[in-house]
Parts: sequence; C-alpha cells; structure tokens
Amino acid sequence: MHFEFPLNILLLKLNKTISGLFYVAVSRVKNEYALFIRNFDCKQILCNEEYSKEMEDLQTNRKYEYVNTYLKDKIFIDDKSEVKLGYLNINGLKNKVEDIDEDKNLLNLDCLVLSETKLGKETELNFQNWNVERFDLDDTNSKTPHMGLAFLTNKNLKFKFESSKASSIIKLSGGKQFQYISVRIPTHNLAGIFFYINKKPLKKDVEKIVKQLKEKGVQFLIGDLNLDFNLQEDRQKLELMCTGLDVESILYQNTRFSSQLDHILVSNKLKLQAFASSFANLYTDHSSVTVRICKNGNFTSEFVEDQVRKQGLNYLIQKDANQGKETRNEEKTTEKDLLDDVLMKGNNFLLHESELYRLNPPHFLSDYIINAYLALVSEKYSNIFIFDTCFHTTLEENGFNSSRSYVEHNPFEANKWLIPVNFQNCHWILLHANIENISLGKVVLDIYDSAIDMDCEYDIEVEEIRKYIIFMHEKYLQSKISKLNIVLRNVSNTLPQQQNRYDCGAFLLGYALCLSGMKEIQFTQVNIDQFRPNMKHDFRRKKLNSNCSLFSPISEDNPTTPEKGHRKRPKVDSFKQDKKQKKEAYDKDGDNDMDGQPEKSTDIMPAKFSNDGTLCWLNSLIQLLSLIYTQKKGSFFLKMILDFKMSSKLQDASFFREMFSKYDRTLR
Repeated sequence: MHFEFPLNILLLKLNKTISGLFYVAVSRVKNEYALFIRNFDCKQILCNEEYSKEMEDLQTNRKYEYVNTYLKDKIFIDDKSEVKLGYLNINGLKNKVEDIDEDKNLLNLDCLVLSETKLGKETELNFQNWNVERFDLDDTNSKTPHMGLAFLTNKNLKFKFESSKASSIIKLSGGKQFQYISVRIPTHNLAGIFFYINKKPLKKDVEKIVKQLKEKGVQFLIGDLNLDFNLQEDRQKLELMCTGLDVESILYQNTRFSSQLDHILVSNKLKLQAFASSFANLYTDHSSVTVRICKNGNFTSEFVEDQVRKQGLNYLIQKDANQGKETRNEEKTTEKDLLDDVLMKGNNFLLHESELYRLNPPHFLSDYIINAYLALVSEKYSNIFIFDTCFHTTLEENGFNSSRSYVEHNPFEANKWLIPVNFQNCHWILLHANIENISLGKVVLDIYDSAIDMDCEYDIEVEEIRKYIIFMHEKYLQSKISKLNIVLRNVSNTLPQQQNRYDCGAFLLGYALCLSGMKEIQFTQVNIDQFRPNMKHDFRRKKLNSNCSLFSPISEDNPTTPEKGHRKRPKVDSFKQDKKQKKEAYDKDGDNDMDGQPEKSTDIMPAKFSNDGTLCWLNSLIQLLSLIYTQKKGSFFLKMILDFKMSSKLQDASFFREMFSKYDRTLR
C-alpha cells in the first residue's frame, strides 16, 4: 500500500480530516514491507474525541487493578526468608519478552520458569529485569513445536539459585517427552524441579517419571503435567506421582480454561511453609502459578482472616489439619462432614455434595458429575447400555484387557451403547454405538460433539473397541465374529451446539437423555442453562425427574415436581383480573419495581408510561420487556423469545410484529 498525507485526500478526496481513518488504512496492510508512507505528518492522525474521553476515564477513574495474587502483600510473619517461585506456560516466548518484563505481578517473584518457549537458536532475548538461561528443545515428533524451557531470575534477586547446566529429558511412549531442569536454593536448603510434558502421559509414563526422579530427593515440583485435576483418571495418575515421590499437591485452581493442567507439588514438611496461588494474564492461555516458601511458615493474622473470608471455614479446617492440631469444635466438624456427604456411589465414582458447585456456570463438569448422572439415566432407561468415563481412557492407556471390570456386565442386553469420551483434557463428546447389525459384521459409531467449531482431533480407540466387542460377543452370546467393521460417523452438524466454552459436559448429558428416552434432540442453550440447576435436584433425590429435567423447569422452592395432576401453566394472554385485584397486585409490586410479582398470580399489571406522541413504539417495547422480565422463568413467552434468539436456523421474525401488537392492545 502506497499513499501520501493528508490521508483523507488520497482515499476519500475530502477537504476535511476524518478521525480514525489512519487506523482503517493501515489495518489493511498484512506486513510492514507492504507499507510506504510519504510526507508523513503525525498531526493529521486524529483520534475520535469520544474514544479519547473514554481512555482518559479508564486511566483515571476506572484504572485496571491486578487481581490480588499475594505476591506483593506480606503473608508470613517472618518474610525475610521468603522465596517466591513462579511457572508459566508461555506458548511462544519470541514476541512476549516485553509482556514478561513489565508484568508487575511476575516482577515480585525471585525466579520464573517459562515452558513452551518455542525458540530457535537464532532468536535473541533481551530482558531488562530478568537474567535468563535458555534450555531450547525441538519437538521433532510433533508438527507444531512445543518444547523449550527458560529459567529467569530477578535482577533484584536476594537469594542465590543454582540451576542445572542443561535440561534433562525423559522419553515416554508415543513420542512424548518430559523436559525438566533441576534447581537448588542453598540459602533454604531446597532442591526441586521445573518441568513440562508435551502430551498427556499414560500410567506407565508416570511410573517411569517417578522412577527416574525418585533418587533426586526433590522437595518441590512445579510445571505443566497435562493432567487435569478435575478428571478422575488424571487425578489417579497425579496421586500415583505424589505417592511415588512423597509429595502433595497444594494448588487447587483451574489454570487453563476449566482445567487444572499446571501443578505445584511439595514435600509434607514443606507444605506447612508454603502457599500456592495462580492468576490469569493477557498473553497466554495458561495462568501463572506461583508458590511462596518461608523457613518460618507462620501466616499473619490479616492473611488468615482474608482467606477465611474468601474460602470460608474450609481454610481453617485445612490449616489445622496440616499443622496436626485438633482445634476444631463440634460445629466445625459438623459443617465439614455436611460438605463431604456422599450423595451417590458407583463402580468408578463417588459423588459428594461439595462437588455440585460444578453445576453452576461457568464450571466444567467433572467425570464425577457425568458418571453419576449417567448412572441415573441408566437406572431409568433399560433400552440402552451406558459406559462410564473411564472406559475409553482405559482402552487408550492399556488397550483391551479381558480381565478388567468392563467384562463383568453384559452390554448386549441393549442394542444401543453410549460412551462418554474426554479429549485434550478440556472437551467432552459422546459416542453412540448402534449394534443392531452386529450379526452382519457391522457397527455404526456416531460422534455427538457440541462444539464442532473447535476442530477437535477425534483420537478414538476404534481398534480397541473392536477387540472389546468381539470378546464380549463370544462371552455372552456364544458366537464368534470373524470380521467386524466399525463405521465412524460424525453427526454433530445436525445437533444443537453450545454457545460457550464450558457446557460440553452438560450437552453430552442432554444428548444421552434424549437418546435414552427416545426423544428428538431439539434442545437449545436455554434448556441447558436450566438443566444445570435441575440436575442438583435429581442428584439429591437420587432419581430423574419424571418430566425430564432437560426440558422442565423445576422450582427451587418445590424441587420435586408432582408426577401426576400437576397444575397447567396459565395462558400468557389471560389478563382478566378485575380492577380491584389488579390494583392490589400493582400496589404490592410498587410503581417503579419491575422485578416484583404477585405471589399467587401470573397476571402482571402493565407499567405506566407518559407519552408525548412520539414514544408510543418505545413504550410498547418496554411494556413487552416488562411482561417478559416479570414473568416466571418457565413462561411460554420468555421461552419463545429465547428459543428464537438461540436458533441457528434462518427464521422469519415477522410474526413477532403481530405478537407485539397483540400484547400492546392487551396491556392497554
């Protein structure tokens, strides 16, 4: 692009300057080599006045403050001996040096390790506030480079760090690599490692890591293990690592979207002297994870009070347990026991009351939730056989093994199977197997995915599933299948899709409910939003709602919707109260309170508006919105509006014109 100033004359042939035009022009340039400017005059680059005022307001009155990460605040009574360690999956360091250099939170750390640096040997790093040691590594087994560590120490460092001269590599199955650097802090007599693994490890991989690290006698391990603490099978691997290395996890926060892939593991002795935290940043998809370690690990009373305010009673209970003190009174014990009450038990899951918080958006549904709800579905519908979330993971890690528990039940009691699968530690999908034609040597395996725009790579263990089917067919049907063809088919483009990043688990359960109950899959995001709280009632009752919790709103005050003889929802156009009733209802609600609603009536008194002859259209729309807003969640009209909004199909909105007129007349 080649242009001269004034820019407006060249592009629009106008004799006046237009604010924002320079941005529009240069935004069309794809690289700096395609841009040529002559007679440059920066005075002719003007910013819109409104934007200038907004920026000024943001910088003065609404200045962004970092979330309190406790990296700067005093949390230990004796903080002179405190060392602060940090770790961050940077996802490419080349263009993020300035971000790291100016991050006020990170600058409070003594040392910081960056993973996934993805640096070539020719790349130079110029940090102003950090000393850097690079441990570059090419990931030759991947199409996309993942590896590389960088060890940064603060130039205002008050403690001495000793790092290994080179990173160590543990080669694992399937081309996976475990890269780590050893670090010693002589002043604290501490030894630990920072690490990164480029793909989720199998159980045998974790065992190999433990075997090689056990002799090092490390007191802390910090890094991205690609194991999600929220998933049962991943948590089991993490516990295996903790047991083998005699360490414990002290970080319980999601570090990448709705998953916790980054971990801080410390020895039992060090646990009393450490505090772990994480915080988001603007330049990578992982949160920064940090740990503060003090020789004298006594917390200040202000910090304890702050934690109690944020975490509640659990913090004190945990703190007392860590210090081996029996100071909990009867009231505290009762509350703790109440939180840990077991709602449901299964072969591969244990659902606690405290786990139900994940049903509140925007939490990712854990395998505990999914397994427990699929158990309720299986109990109600006998026409379908449902596997748990560990089934596919077991096939992936160990291959088919006839000695496992999955051969103890006859799956051929039903001709349709449901298999929940988790991919990439952050996404749930559902497999639907139709085995009606198994005698002909054919099984159709349909993929139900609620987020097809994510372009998820479906690494489905088709071969191991085939082995399982052949074995089970011979075991229970006494018939050997010589040849079995499994047809993998993706039907996701015909399914309702999630409108956010975290509802894949809820959509999976929605698909399962419809497939089991022989219902058409026609729900929307609106139904899923109601489905989440409804599941809480199903869990507490230990059975499914007879009217299907996916489609039927359930009142918080009356969670057990009557199965028979329940009251029909009143029609939305039945505004036939007499004037006295309307006035009483209106007086009760208040003239200016549009949230109010008569307790025993669904009839809404219209709001009062003044009209100067030009605002009738606006008044009508506001009255309509008032009607929608004041009705209960289960109102037909609200559902109609939301269903229309969430629909992905091309629709004609002209019928709303008649609806507006109708309700406007009714309200008048």
